[in-house]
Amino acid sequence: MAFFQKAIDNDAKFIEAHAMLGDIMQKQRNLKGAITEFRKVIAINPDYSRLVYSKVADMEVSEAMYPEALAHLQKYLSIAGITDQGKTYAQKLVKDCIFAMEAVKHPIAFKPINMGPNINTANDEYSPVSTADDKTIIYTRQIALNEDFYQSTKANNEWQKSVYLSDRINTPNYNEGSESISQDGKFLFFTGCNRPDGHGRCDIYVTQKRLRIGASHSA
Repeated sequence: MAFFQKAIDNDAKFIEAHAMLGDIMQKQRNLKGAITEFRKVIAINPDYSRLVYSKVADMEVSEAMYPEALAHLQKYLSIAGITDQGKTYAQKLVKDCIFAMEAVKHPIAFKPINMGPNINTANDEYSPVSTADDKTIIYTRQIALNEDFYQSTKANNEWQKSVYLSDRINTPNYNEGSESISQDGKFLFFTGCNRPDGHGRCDIYVTQKRLRIGASHSA
């Protein structure tokens, strides 16, 4: 990384160095830095690579830069020779941008309530869902940019200290989130992103709760 930055310091229009630096920052999850570098690539030579438009738009969507992402997606889709898969994904992001820009125009009042130390920590926690009997809650907790599920059960009308849901569901290197529980509490549907077995950026998975003598587990 320092090598590419030094090259750029010597030649601010060294387009390959900007592109490589952007790739490194993207892998390090420094999305804002990567966006800056890819935008510099486009500014230096708009025809350098059509993939630059797809890459920067994808990250801009993640950073809620919807108008900028939409412009880059439209440019990407106007270029001949993109694959059907690339075209489909870009069109999906276009719809996401349009929806998000309209949603931002019509905000809904939201006043979250801290549920106490058994549930909430200093980390980001969100997307809670509960079983129909309101005795189990599952939610997403993000630690060091990794999203995993945590679970708490209710006893004596109080939520107990939450625990890591299961290493059969959570993964140390990929994100899990946006879950939904079936009415009977036996099935958990969730989104898993960038997994090796996935068919897109994010896929929907389902896991079933199976009972054993004195215990339960998810498979």
